[in-house]
Amino acid sequence: MKKSNSIATLFLFWLLIAVQTLAGPKDPIEASEFDKFVESQNIELQEALRTIFTEENGFMVTGPLNPNVSDTTILAYYGSVRVIFPNLESLNSWLGALKSQKELRVGNSFTFTETSDSTALPGYRGIIAKIDFDDIDADIQLQTINQLRFLIWMNNLYSNSDSTVDTAAWHDYAVAVSDYLLEIDKGNQTASEPKAADYNLPVSFDIYAPAPAYVIEGYQNYKDYLFSHAAVTTDFAVNVLGFVPTEETFSALRNQAAYIGYPNKEAPLLQDELRKFIQRGGQLGNMHTLTKEIFDTLQPGEYFFGVGLNGNIRFGRELTREEVAKIEETGQKPARANHAFLFLGEPLLTAGAFFIGCEEGTKLTRVNTQSGHYFYSNITSTIKEDIAERSDSYFISIGHFFSSLDYLGIEYSGVVVTKL
Repeated sequence: MKKSNSIATLFLFWLLIAVQTLAGPKDPIEASEFDKFVESQNIELQEALRTIFTEENGFMVTGPLNPNVSDTTILAYYGSVRVIFPNLESLNSWLGALKSQKELRVGNSFTFTETSDSTALPGYRGIIAKIDFDDIDADIQLQTINQLRFLIWMNNLYSNSDSTVDTAAWHDYAVAVSDYLLEIDKGNQTASEPKAADYNLPVSFDIYAPAPAYVIEGYQNYKDYLFSHAAVTTDFAVNVLGFVPTEETFSALRNQAAYIGYPNKEAPLLQDELRKFIQRGGQLGNMHTLTKEIFDTLQPGEYFFGVGLNGNIRFGRELTREEVAKIEETGQKPARANHAFLFLGEPLLTAGAFFIGCEEGTKLTRVNTQSGHYFYSNITSTIKEDIAERSDSYFISIGHFFSSLDYLGIEYSGVVVTKL
């Protein structure tokens, strides 16, 4: 290993510690690692923060990226509740308000102390803060979507860490990636991303690393293969494409839904999708947490959803073919959100789509577990061997969705459930 400065040495030490605590990028999170994710959600804190950082104003309050990191010097970056700001201007404005507290009139008490340590995570520009809010004492993280992308990119490099890599180059490239994402935060969508090769690092370290090869070539072939295994085979429904559950079946779905965290899609693919989404003017604020009040206002159509580890249902509306065609007629590409953006970087309990019908009032007509971002990965090597068995497990996870609807008081009797 080449000689490196102290910061770079700490950087590599942190990477080597972290890689020992993480499963593979698409391995389900189970047992004690899953329990730690759930325990770290701090639902009370998230709910309190949402009274300040409301979704209506484009904020997203969410859980930690990875509370299983064992190095305490960087745990706050990966183990804290986070507030994702709609843009850099909003973050800077709120940071000033939080420090002065002059514009805050929330709860019984609110104290805020910035505690970021730039040597712990070279290049990172997000804010770690200690707060005391209504007697809740905790670390929180304030970040933009591009600062979150930096953490997701770094998280992906854990599995690529190598003791032969020049640690000073690691540091320099991390700062360059952070500078690039800052340019995007400032509105410079034509900024050129730094290349890992220019720092004598493998191309796999690129912020837009080459996507892994698909197992099934051709999107239509991939879809055809999935739909050839669309039949549900469980102990309460055998070899059917869809059905209307009875109360007994709903109970079986809720009880049999495993407590497993399913990771988001592979980081290189996620980064590329985020680049296109941001370039086309996409906003995370167009996705929301479901409530009974919001549900009652939904218009007929298709909505993609995910259920987080805290039981929240986040969702967005799927653009119709007509809407996509209308945008493309102008020569533009639509900023299409998807499951991957609902809980950025986080695992979830289940994902899919729900459909609102055209009958009088708001009616849930169909729910499925179709999500290539959390389920049905086309780069999972065993997709051709275990898709039937795995997809039945994905289907049963839909029980978490119905449990959350019960909590929200949303009626779903008569709904049709399918895999795809």
